Amino acid sequence: MKPKEFDYVLAETTGEAFALLGASSGFVHLMDEMGRLGKSVALPEGSRKQVDQVIDRLSDVRGDVNKRVDAVRSDLEKQVTSIRKQTEKRSRKLTSVVQKQARKYAEDLFKSLRLPVRKDLDAIKRRLTSIERRIDELAKTRKAA
Repeated sequence: MKPKEFDYVLAETTGEAFALLGASSGFVHLMDEMGRLGKSVALPEGSRKQVDQVIDRLSDVRGDVNKRVDAVRSDLEKQVTSIRKQTEKRSRKLTSVVQKQARKYAEDLFKSLRLPVRKDLDAIKRRLTSIERRIDELAKTRKAA
């Protein structure tokens, strides 16, 4: 990369702003070439102040961008939390529906095979409890007699 004398020489003589953009590795080669040619660039008065102002402005913009990113991140976290809660609620509801359907299917299958189902077992349990109470009553009556 060879420096264009006209651009930076004109900027030096007029004091106008001059921007040199590129990759940092390219500037190494540029500075080496300028040194080899015995060339240098004198920055106009106030250049450092302008650079500082640009850096300050970029810092302000960076702060604004960070605030916006934080706000977006916060909103996204709230949305994710809400979606997670909704998903968990729907998952519990779906699980409940599937369990009810499975119970119904199993009950129908047991009935078709003439096997006892929960309702039948509960009825037997109540009947046994009633019989046990009656036996206890009879045993107490017998002891008393």
